[in-house]
Amino acid sequence: MTNKYELLEFNNIPVIFAMSKLQVTFTDIPVISAISEFKKYHTDSMAYSYLNCGSYVLHPQIELKSIELLDEIMSHFRRVIREMVNIKPRKKSVRRIIDSMFARWYFSQFIHDKCERNYYIPYNATNYNTIYEDVEYQSGKPLSPRNIIKLDDALNLTELCNEAVEEVEAFIESEEYHHIPYEINKEFVERSVKLTLDMNGVIIPEKIRSVYLPLSTYESLREAYNEFSSVYTSLDTLIWILVARYISLNIYNLQLAIHPSLYKKLQDELGVQFEMFASGINKFFKHYCSLFQDIEINFGSRGSFFGFVPIKGFYSVNPPFDTFIINHTLDRLLESLENSTEPLGFFLTIPIWDKESLFKLKNQTRKRVYIPKHITPFPAVKKIHASKYLKYHQMFHQDDFRYYDYNTKRTKYVANTHVFILGNDKITINAATVDSILYRF
Repeated sequence: MTNKYELLEFNNIPVIFAMSKLQVTFTDIPVISAISEFKKYHTDSMAYSYLNCGSYVLHPQIELKSIELLDEIMSHFRRVIREMVNIKPRKKSVRRIIDSMFARWYFSQFIHDKCERNYYIPYNATNYNTIYEDVEYQSGKPLSPRNIIKLDDALNLTELCNEAVEEVEAFIESEEYHHIPYEINKEFVERSVKLTLDMNGVIIPEKIRSVYLPLSTYESLREAYNEFSSVYTSLDTLIWILVARYISLNIYNLQLAIHPSLYKKLQDELGVQFEMFASGINKFFKHYCSLFQDIEINFGSRGSFFGFVPIKGFYSVNPPFDTFIINHTLDRLLESLENSTEPLGFFLTIPIWDKESLFKLKNQTRKRVYIPKHITPFPAVKKIHASKYLKYHQMFHQDDFRYYDYNTKRTKYVANTHVFILGNDKITINAATVDSILYRF
């Protein structure tokens, strides 16, 4: 069979009896223009500014249109990568590897301090660096300039995403979008909530028609909505849209975070009050930074980490386990420490992926430490150790550091973990106190 694209030149759904059922019907949600501004927040213990981008159009019909368009782009991405890159699966399937490549590329498009034209489909998505890294990793060889051009032309992601964003905007202005009445059917089950979208005459993909979330997560979102939301959109509509987005991106099951018991100790003993990477689903504190500001601002989000400027206080930083994001995150943390004249500190957790640390960990534990043959350069760790702001460092074997899955409500042990504390000269860290926190949680 002849490939359409030229080859590159190298080799959980709970089923429990329903306790109650509610039905909510909405016919219209007002369109509010997005207005950007930096807002300031200040208390005796914390100060920061954040990019506030106003309100966006939120409606299930628009969301379905957006999901359809991005799904087409993801399908195109899978097809191109399969036909142009010789992927040799190790532990993951080829499909999972390609979806991980897309997710890395997707998240890297939001590393900037500006409001988004669309918070779901990236506009002017011109950063392809993570794709080049992943292709080189799979092939074991560097990409030549000629191959980079081939790959860029075949993927054409910038143009496809821009066209999709413009199509969504045109759809909102068209007669096709006329606020068709819809229903969010809510069922309370033993320990979870099921939200089902029904919309007359509209075909809804089965994987997002009904979304599930733990009851405790639903209650957390409800409390945040009552405190922070200023839009007419209903609670259940916002939750359905939020969960549907994560499902459509194949990342809904990745709601891992620092374990709540550790957060509680950090809050009580170190004064940590804010998560710099979270979501409405896995947040612990009232305020946090997150990906989908257009929705999550209604649940206490302060928007993207990359549009957030910490000035005073102690913050938790648990970025996605991705070298590209972590490297950019560290640059912003160090910049904030350099610029602030107030007490400022960060509790930073990142995976142990650098070769030197892996060998050190192997020597300090009797447990098995896997050291892969190919190790992607991870300059963040060396930069931290060279920084004048490093106050504390400890390494934990995967079996000794707990994370928490907010979907399953279960503890998980997922990665060997670096724990760093960075701070300016206005804060003092007692290593024995931190050791006590980390070894007791």
